[in-house]
Amino acid sequence: MNMLGREEIWLAVPNIYKDNVLELRKKLIQATSFDERKRIYALIKGYLTHTSRSCVRNAEWIDELNWPIVKYNKELRVIL
Repeated sequence: MNMLGREEIWLAVPNIYKDNVLELRKKLIQATSFDERKRIYALIKGYLTHTSRSCVRNAEWIDELNWPIVKYNKELRVIL
């Protein structure tokens, strides 16, 4: 399907937050109540960023996460 010049938008985890998201993912698996899982998902959502498909092509993938790990420059606040 032609996107009329628009790229797909993906959710990704900046590499500087990878360890934090992996730790939250472990807590999510161990969570017993719906409210606890909801709270952990909200924390994970705070670490996610939007990126284009072209940035995801060179991204690192980890089996535990469903999101790509993209290189992120914290000072410039850009995905590399």
